[in-house]
Amino acid sequence: MSVFITFAAALLIFGAVIAIHEFGHFAVAKLCGVQVNEFSIGMGPTLIKTYRKGTQYTLRLLPVGGFVALEGEESPESEQAEGGSGDDDGPDIPPEVLAQRTGKPLNEAAVWQRMLVMAAGAVMNFVLGFVVLLLAMPLVRLIPNAAEYLGFLYLCVLASCMRTLCTQFIRSRMLNRLVAIDGVLTTLSLLLYYLLFLSVLKMGATGFLLANALADLTSMVFVFIAGGCWRYFKPKAFDKTLWKEMLRYCLPMIPASISFWIINASDMFFVQGMCEGYAGRSGNHWVGLLSAGYFLPQIITILGSIFYEAWQLSAVTEETDRQAFFSKIFRVYASVLFCCVAGIIMLCQLLMRVFKAEYFDAWTFVPFLTLCSMLTCLNQFLNSVYVVYKRSTGSLFTMLAGAVLNLILNYLLILRWGPWGVTPASFLSLMLVFLLRAYSTRGLLEIDFHPAWLVLNLALVLAEIWCMMNLTHWALPVVGITAVVCVLNIREVLSMLDTLIGKFLKKRKS
Repeated sequence: MSVFITFAAALLIFGAVIAIHEFGHFAVAKLCGVQVNEFSIGMGPTLIKTYRKGTQYTLRLLPVGGFVALEGEESPESEQAEGGSGDDDGPDIPPEVLAQRTGKPLNEAAVWQRMLVMAAGAVMNFVLGFVVLLLAMPLVRLIPNAAEYLGFLYLCVLASCMRTLCTQFIRSRMLNRLVAIDGVLTTLSLLLYYLLFLSVLKMGATGFLLANALADLTSMVFVFIAGGCWRYFKPKAFDKTLWKEMLRYCLPMIPASISFWIINASDMFFVQGMCEGYAGRSGNHWVGLLSAGYFLPQIITILGSIFYEAWQLSAVTEETDRQAFFSKIFRVYASVLFCCVAGIIMLCQLLMRVFKAEYFDAWTFVPFLTLCSMLTCLNQFLNSVYVVYKRSTGSLFTMLAGAVLNLILNYLLILRWGPWGVTPASFLSLMLVFLLRAYSTRGLLEIDFHPAWLVLNLALVLAEIWCMMNLTHWALPVVGITAVVCVLNIREVLSMLDTLIGKFLKKRKS
């Protein structure tokens, strides 16, 4: 039943995307005086058709696409719409309808008109993205004080989309070194913006959103210039068929990105809205501490971003024994992450005293935030499966479930533990996303997660966090647990280091 619902939802989304995309072409073509021979929703055999002002309006059986057939456009759709050449269209179009076709062919329209007609579909989908964001606002409005930050939310989404566009483009050109540099640059710039807007200017939640948006914009500008993206702006190279395929995949990623933001950023709004006056401190005070707590987990984020940017292309191009390939990489990747997480948690007090002495109390947020960063990395890894098989709806539904749980848990756990409730809420939400993706991807790729090993590592890290939070003399048990985690994963870590050193030496010899 769930498979049927997922399939139906995907069809509905895809049909809506294509219909709105094609309507953009249709509307602008009409405004420019270009002859529209047919506007069709769906593909395959015709169910209903009617004629109006020389245009055939068609509803077809399969809700998996649609098209606009323009006079003077070389495409199968145009040829079909010119006179009933399709097998399912019945007799030729009535002469009185043909007589009404007085518009000019697309290839005879002015250059600027052709550009407008071709770009209209993409513009409509861009508008659609923000409409979807508006429709998601009832969910966002459940977050305390979020309504006053909607402008910044729009900026964050727009900046993230533009950065993703540029980074995916350079990845497609195999500029892996530039991708890795961009990952490091983005993380470092984010830390600097956090420092400026949160520590120096003390702008609270506004500063948090502004820092994220500016970090993405910094990345976009860097990639756009360094990757030479500007050289590829060629309106004449527009491929409508390719755009349709890309939009079918990309649209579900819009609400998925919103859901990801809710899990990773809504805690700021909950803390600011619900912790005003908690322990005699302002909401901005607790937001500042929570923001400072993100400093050390950024190490995991940097590691994960470098890996993911390089890994995603390999995940797509690897075709021989993909199951074994994914299983091996997951084991090694997770082993490295567990060792790093255990080490950061063990040293978090020391490192916070050295680098963030004025926000030393923020260390109490670090353990769970570090664990959340690791889960985000593992969820990105599983998202690669959806990318390989072009199942973006899987990313949407799993992340949406995590976002809903995060909103509920943020409220409940803040009531129980104050500002410290948001970090276990994020952990449990991201854990739900991981479990859902581990289950749903099995229908696409049977990855061996080594569940006993995975549960043991997670239990050890949680035990380490418990010791730090509850024991006065925690140093010895925490060091012992960290050592056990490292011993448990040493084989995989050493194998990765051996591979990296071997590739480095080989490169130097060459």
